[in-house]
Amino acid sequence: MDRTNGQVLSANPFGYITSSKGVDLASGKLIENEEKKPEVGKVVREICPVAPGAKDWQPSAFSPRTGLVISRTRTFARMLKGLRRITSLARPTLG
Repeated sequence: MDRTNGQVLSANPFGYITSSKGVDLASGKLIENEEKKPEVGKVVREICPVAPGAKDWQPSAFSPRTGLVISRTRTFARMLKGLRRITSLARPTLG
């Protein structure tokens, strides 16, 4: 990202991604993968990355000599099943 104007310069994935098809460089928005969109009654498998993301918590390192960024990544997949939620005003819910 260009720090002077906010323009997205590059958005190449560094981990295994199936949840989107990439990034629109003009708008900076994700290009959705319709096959991975959750819907009621539909089971969606192999959604990557999982909620914590593809970047692990350890810090990354940049080598001025090689120009490379070294970063630990992780690959986990999840499965979602769309369910219709029935709630009651007498029962609290957490999501």
